Amino acid sequence: MARRRSKGEGVAAYQTSDGRWRAEVNLGTTGSGARKRKTIYGASRAEVDAALRAVLNQRDQGIMQLGKTPTLIGWMDYYLENLCQASTRTVEEYKSKINLYLRPTTAGGKKLSDLAYTDFEGIYSGMIRKGLSSTTAAHLHRALSPALKEAVRKGVLAVNPLSTVKTPKVSEFEAEVIDTDDARRLIQAAEQQVDGVKWMVALALGLRQSERLALGLDQVNLETATLRVNRSLTRPRWQHGCSSDPRTPVCGKQAHWCPSKHSGGVRVKVPKSEAGKRTISLPQPIVKAFRKHIKAQQKRHLELGGYSQFEYEGGAPYDLVFCKDNGRPLEASADNKAWKAFLRSANVPEARLHDARHTAATTLLLMGVDGRVVMDILGWSQISMLNRYQHIISEMKQRASDAMTEALWQKPVETAEVIDFTARRLAKKG
Repeated sequence: MARRRSKGEGVAAYQTSDGRWRAEVNLGTTGSGARKRKTIYGASRAEVDAALRAVLNQRDQGIMQLGKTPTLIGWMDYYLENLCQASTRTVEEYKSKINLYLRPTTAGGKKLSDLAYTDFEGIYSGMIRKGLSSTTAAHLHRALSPALKEAVRKGVLAVNPLSTVKTPKVSEFEAEVIDTDDARRLIQAAEQQVDGVKWMVALALGLRQSERLALGLDQVNLETATLRVNRSLTRPRWQHGCSSDPRTPVCGKQAHWCPSKHSGGVRVKVPKSEAGKRTISLPQPIVKAFRKHIKAQQKRHLELGGYSQFEYEGGAPYDLVFCKDNGRPLEASADNKAWKAFLRSANVPEARLHDARHTAATTLLLMGVDGRVVMDILGWSQISMLNRYQHIISEMKQRASDAMTEALWQKPVETAEVIDFTARRLAKKG
C-alpha cells in the first residue's frame, strides 16, 4: 500500500502486484484546474526513489512548470497542498473557506490571467448579501492574498488583481463575559467538585481550552504555586494517503478510515510566540483545588490498575492533569459538553467555554491590574488584544459611575446597582 510522504514530496515508492515499483508526484494543475501527476515505475525501490528525486528537483527548479493558465481554484488547490507555509490547522481553515465560498463561484473557474479586481469584490459582496458577515469575507481574503502573491512571484500570474481590493472590514470585537455574580457562583460550585479546578483555571486564569487540555503534571508546581503554560493540544483532520488527489481517494472511504491516512490525530504544539509561553502565579484556592484533583486522580488510576502516559509525535510522554481514566487526552467536544452541564448544575445561564477567558481578562482589567500584566497572564503577544477590551471596560466604568451618582447624589437606594453582564448581553441581542 502506498504511503504518504511530507507535503509536496509525492507518494513514496511501493511494490505493485506485478512486482514492479511505483511512485507518484504531483506537478500542479492544468489550465482547467485538474491535477497533473507523473507516475514513475522501476525494477527496484532504489531506482524509483532516484527517479522521484530527480523529478522533484526539476519541479522545484521550475523546469517542470504548472499549466500556463491555471484556474483560480486550480492554483489555490496547488498552493495549499504544496506551497503554503502556514500551520496545518491554518491550512485546513483556508481549505474550508475556499471550498465553501470560492469553489461554487464563477470566478473560481476563471483562469488566473482572466481575473479582475471586480471578480473578488463580487465574491465578497455576494457573501454579505447571503447574510454572511464581513469578517467571514475577510477570512477568505486572507486565504487568497498570499496565494496570489506567490503566483506572481513564481511567474504564474503577471499582475495580482487582488492587490487593489480592500480587505473586507472585520466586525468589531465584542467580548461576551459572564456576570460577576454568576462567575462567583461557578467558582463556588467548582470548589465542590473533585475536578472543579479545570473550570477555575479557565475562569480565574483565562487558560485557553487547548492549553488546559494539554496541561501536564510537570507544568504544575504546587510548592512555588506556579503554573507553566507552554503546550497546547490540537486535533488536525486526517488526510488521505491512498491518492495524490484527496478529492478522489482510491480507498473510497472518509479520510478518518483511510488505511494510509496521515497528518491527523492528537498533536501537541509549542506556542509560536514567546508570549504564549508563560508562568502564572496560582491563587491559594487554586493550589488547594489542584492538590485535591491530583490526589483523587492518582487514587482512581490505582483503582483501575494504572494508566498510560500521554504519548505524542515528536515528544516525550508525560502525565496529563486533565485526562480520561486511561491517561489519554479529553476530547474538546466532551469538554464543551461538560462545561454546559457544569453551568446548568450551578444554575448559571448558558455561555461559551471561551467566554470564561473573556471573563478572566475583563475581571483583571476592572480590578486595575496593569495591562502588561494582563497580557502576560493571558498569553497575548500583541497590544491590540488588550485594546479590544477597552470599550467594554469604559462602558462598565461609566455604569459604575452612574450608579455612584444615583446612590449618593440623587436618591437613597436599598442596594447599589451591580453591573449586570447578563442584562447587557440580552439588551445587545434585543
